[in-house]
Amino acid sequence: GSIKTFDIPYLMTQGGPGAESTFLSIYMYKEAFVDSSIGRGTAVAVCMLILALAVTMIVNRIFAFINRNPFRILRYAVLVFMTFITLYPLFWIGLCSLKSSEEIYGSPFGIPRQPEWENYAEAWQVADIPVHLLNSILYAAAAVTVVVILSAMSAYIIAKVWKNRGLYHYYSLGIMIPINAIIIPFILIFRRVGILNTRVGVI
Repeated sequence: GSIKTFDIPYLMTQGGPGAESTFLSIYMYKEAFVDSSIGRGTAVAVCMLILALAVTMIVNRIFAFINRNPFRILRYAVLVFMTFITLYPLFWIGLCSLKSSEEIYGSPFGIPRQPEWENYAEAWQVADIPVHLLNSILYAAAAVTVVVILSAMSAYIIAKVWKNRGLYHYYSLGIMIPINAIIIPFILIFRRVGILNTRVGVI
């Protein structure tokens, strides 16, 4: 996940200040599309792929070791810790949604002194949430439909027609590839086909 991180850090800091929040994916994007050095950008993408595969193998080994009987307590401790760090940001976002900008900067982790429920009313009106929600549903439904159809067809071939372990590992490899590592060829292909910045391209 940390290797693939791109969208939130780039939107918030664009990799700055300096290189304080620059990840491999952000550096790859800047090299390829800001500095127009597609060669170096794709080289970074290959390095991201290799690192992702290595980290995946290491993590699988660690969890296989933890799953042994003497380490069950450690496993539950890890699960509790992961649950906490997953839910706490959601709780913090809920608190911030009831604060003014000044209060967020002044006391980012404190309880709202006076909950500002009007933030939700203004967000509904100004952000035009119904339209954007409809877009989200449209894209998600179309993408899920295509993915389910193609996945079902592939799964049937692997399970019933051509039971090949190499083919299974080939498809599994696609799950481990960071999407950022192949974003450069995707954009180049979409631009050449003519679907860049279109609904079809997003789906």
